[in-house]
Amino acid sequence: MNCMAAMGKNGSTSMMGLASLANSPNFDQEFVKKIIYHQQMSVKMTKKTAKIANLPQICNLAEAIIKTQTNQIQKLKKLVVES
Repeated sequence: MNCMAAMGKNGSTSMMGLASLANSPNFDQEFVKKIIYHQQMSVKMTKKTAKIANLPQICNLAEAIIKTQTNQIQKLKKLVVES
């Protein structure tokens, strides 16, 4: 069973535009590129939030998101290069 089938009909595919990739000859690469972009935008937004947040909990959460997603972006970029 592929990942799309495992997600089911009501998965988050429409949110990320995965439905439009379903017929792509190189689905995996296109998916990884979309995820990289999504996470890059998340890091950008989170950096702005960290600068203006008042609550320490929000600042700590922002730092954790930035660290985690930056690491994920690096791993994903390797997948694009390897294929």
